[in-house]
Amino acid sequence: EGRIRLWPLGGRDLNVDTLREGDGVGSRVHDGSIFSISHLRNNNCAGGTSESSYLVSGSFDRSAAIHRVDATLSEGDDGTVDVELETIGRLPEHTGWVRGVQAVQHSTDRAGSGDGRDAVSVLSIGCNLINVWTVVGKEDDGSNSVVRLARLDAGPSPSDPPEETFRRHDILSVAIVGGDEDNEWIVAGLVDGTLRVFDAKFVEWYERRNGGSPYDATGSCDCATFVDEEGGDSTVEDEKPSVSAYAHEGRVTSVLDIPGTSDFVSVGHDGMWVRWNLSHDGATELSKVGEGYVPATDDGADGDADSRRICSSIIVPDGMREAEQSILYVGTTGGRLYKADVSDGGKCELIWKAEDESRGEKICCVSSMAWMKDDEETVNIICCRSDGVVMIFR
Repeated sequence: EGRIRLWPLGGRDLNVDTLREGDGVGSRVHDGSIFSISHLRNNNCAGGTSESSYLVSGSFDRSAAIHRVDATLSEGDDGTVDVELETIGRLPEHTGWVRGVQAVQHSTDRAGSGDGRDAVSVLSIGCNLINVWTVVGKEDDGSNSVVRLARLDAGPSPSDPPEETFRRHDILSVAIVGGDEDNEWIVAGLVDGTLRVFDAKFVEWYERRNGGSPYDATGSCDCATFVDEEGGDSTVEDEKPSVSAYAHEGRVTSVLDIPGTSDFVSVGHDGMWVRWNLSHDGATELSKVGEGYVPATDDGADGDADSRRICSSIIVPDGMREAEQSILYVGTTGGRLYKADVSDGGKCELIWKAEDESRGEKICCVSSMAWMKDDEETVNIICCRSDGVVMIFR
């Protein structure tokens, strides 16, 4: 229905009963289903406050939007939290459904904004293209304007025919890996089981934007133009991948960065996960570090293929443990939840399955939240099923 819903917890315990108390706060922000969402807790961005965070959403309506979330405590001692959701920018006209979005915070030094406030950079997928954009300034009518900093073209897969007319493969997922200005990459997972690795040139892209007129903020298939320093039009070519590689049999459902490292995990519909390392010594290099799998049944024997087809995943806890302790959680088409230590590899451990698996309710989304319980920090795994049920595991 194109609606974002937020549940203010206000110090209450995180459980399903809390979610049952109401439909949440929010509004309709897209003219169609929301396929993807990304959250950024950001206290130093233009237009934000100390209580602000940001959500980015991608939709069936071929647009991506960025929203500011402001949460404040109500007057009184009941601990109630008031939440406001405001759409502050939108990139329309992607070439297809926006299946993946990612938000990242860049400091003033990197974004070159000059106002002491950080910038929110957004990645949004349209078919086989990734748009990189940000929110800038105000229009005459008071609305926020957006500019596209760059566009990344996945191009052909390694075994594709050379003809340029060949239909390219859609990108399904995207992640930013690294974080060091000299060692940062944008990684995409495609529907044909391949990966693309792009060198992240955020400083260069912001310098181009700050040094002249930005090019158009649309997702059209045409290469864009901007006004160069001499006042003439210059064509901005799409960025091409530095590495293309096969990773999975079937589509890549997720690519997930491992915080504090140059590693990431690709997760496939084939029931496999692979840990990769990225390095740069004159050229970007991609190497496999380890891998694991979801067994078809509890004992690893052949069984229903749906029980091991991965459709959702997350690395947990993001930033709460050392990188070597990162845990991968995956949800399957058969409605099972598994976990794996990405430093070990091997068979994933089954955490939960439905008593009646014949209903075929898949776990279509997995997320996590750090939470204080009895003065101890815990991690909650939040799973959303295709029948609209939310499950919370501690």
